[in-house]
Amino acid sequence: GGPTAAIAAGIVGSVLPRMTYAGEEARSFAFSAAAAAWLTLLFVWLVDGRGRTVPANVRRTCWLLYGAGMAVASYMFLYMIALALGHLAVLLLTRASRRTLVSWALAMAGTALAITPIALLAFFERRQIGYLGAQTLDPSTLLYAPWFSTPWVAAVAWALILLAVGGSIAAWRRAGLHLRTGVPMTATTVAFCWLIVPTGALLLANLVFPLYTARYSTFAAPAAALLVAEGILVLGRWIGRGDARRTVIVSGVGLLGFVAVCAPVYQLQRGPYAKNNSDWSEVSAAMGAVAKPGDAVVFDESTRPSQRPRLAMHTYPAGFVNVRDVTLETPYSENVGWADRAYGVRDAAEHGRFDDVDRVWLIENDVDGNLRDYGREALTELGFEPTGRIVTTHRTAIIELTR
Repeated sequence: GGPTAAIAAGIVGSVLPRMTYAGEEARSFAFSAAAAAWLTLLFVWLVDGRGRTVPANVRRTCWLLYGAGMAVASYMFLYMIALALGHLAVLLLTRASRRTLVSWALAMAGTALAITPIALLAFFERRQIGYLGAQTLDPSTLLYAPWFSTPWVAAVAWALILLAVGGSIAAWRRAGLHLRTGVPMTATTVAFCWLIVPTGALLLANLVFPLYTARYSTFAAPAAALLVAEGILVLGRWIGRGDARRTVIVSGVGLLGFVAVCAPVYQLQRGPYAKNNSDWSEVSAAMGAVAKPGDAVVFDESTRPSQRPRLAMHTYPAGFVNVRDVTLETPYSENVGWADRAYGVRDAAEHGRFDDVDRVWLIENDVDGNLRDYGREALTELGFEPTGRIVTTHRTAIIELTR
């Protein structure tokens, strides 16, 4: 802990892949990380800081603010409520007083009541993320996707996290402390509970309902930064062996080394295919170059929603001004879901969408090099045949068919 650890954690947090990705995405995940940090700071102040000695009315007001802040953060991103479990774990590990436990429980009861409407709405709308059920919990989901993005960053980060935790455990043992008697509320204790418990709870819930993907753990990324920074400082003290100058040098080199390890990820995140490896701008440019007025476009609808080529038309519409979206059933702006609803090729034909069409551009997802031939059989039945002209982009194939 202390100012040195805070500065080190700030440096680590500024380059941690999950944090830099959250900044790139510009969604609520980045704000959830900030909210989690401030709520945890308030929590620690109330439980182990000056909040313990303030007048009772001030203390009650601060607990009220804590509960209200947790509710507001949960409306910003619902899974933020899992942070409360991390805070509860801290209270249990440190053997917090009964008064503190009661105050926390009352604050969380108010939070639970306040977020009931959004929780119920999320439950009834859970099918909107039902596609997450197709994802498997493999080692990447558990070890590097939530915070570290790549295996090499994860290997370094987890080694430093284990070093931080191991250093704390060794210090507790030297002081004669044990879990059964409670451990100190150190930065490592708080960060470890914040990192592991909320994400663990979400993964367990995911076994019942498909509700988890790696970026949903963004709110725990500051905890990862704290632990990595603590690990670097522990390493510096161990190598420095009491020599202050050597300790500072080793810690500084360790921080620079971690920045260097994360730099390639940062570069990839700012590259042309950073968002889900998408190439929508290239698809739009290609369509703008080859399509003629009156042409039709058919999008591959067989992939997961975030990879559907249809998104190219919404994100970069300029290239699609000459074509008709003949399979569109309901645009997302009029749909109960967040994506367009589309007909299959045969259904679209039954509605007369292809009646005056002589040329179709079939835009297929080509992630792994194996085209799925989405709608090809139905288009053949309508008389459309490939001309042999195929425009390929980074992960998409644009196929010309005429009749």
